[in-house]
Amino acid sequence: MANLPADIDITIWTKYFIPTCIDILGEHHAPFFPTDADVLKSIAKAFRVCFPGLAHEITIGSMIFKVLSQRCCEWRNKCSATAQDNVTEFLDGTPGLETPEARAEYIEGLGVGSTCDYLYQQITPVRRGCFRSDFVLKTFAFHLNAIEGTIRDSPYPAIGALGIAAIAVFHHLTLFRLDSHSEYRLNVPSSSMKPVRSRSLMAGVTITPSSSLRQAGATHATR
Repeated sequence: MANLPADIDITIWTKYFIPTCIDILGEHHAPFFPTDADVLKSIAKAFRVCFPGLAHEITIGSMIFKVLSQRCCEWRNKCSATAQDNVTEFLDGTPGLETPEARAEYIEGLGVGSTCDYLYQQITPVRRGCFRSDFVLKTFAFHLNAIEGTIRDSPYPAIGALGIAAIAVFHHLTLFRLDSHSEYRLNVPSSSMKPVRSRSLMAGVTITPSSSLRQAGATHATR
């Protein structure tokens, strides 16, 4: 922060500018590895909105660009950590899933790597609510918290952020599935979830451990 231009208000930078940049990036179709040009475009757009009275030229390699690029990396990493917490909390709190083998069988029943049932709010009697499973929504809620303070009201959906949440869930479910093999054995500590605030997209959605997810594992176990 000390290396930022002296005329930048740190309060605006922290409370509004960073959330606005992440908000814009969350709408990007490829937020995993955005090009420098894409990041620069997002930063420049957010800077004009948050600091309309300043005329800084933001370029790739400038201090503003470097600091925001780091914040965007932290956003993606924390989204992954949130998914890990969600998956760990669910598996730790579900009776019958105490062993790596039981967890691997259960996760296979969620269609990880095949039918992708873990993405759905409901899978029986018909699939319904893609990207609305508890795993995905609770992870996506991290993004909604991260952009609290954004000063833009965009009509575009946060498809990039939702994609990151879904992939992060897939990644950590896969790690737990591999944990049944000793050569891939994990040592993932349990962690408690913090309450999350909802935004308009989450209105009316109850984020609680889903019976549909438990049902998916039970269905697999009885096949």
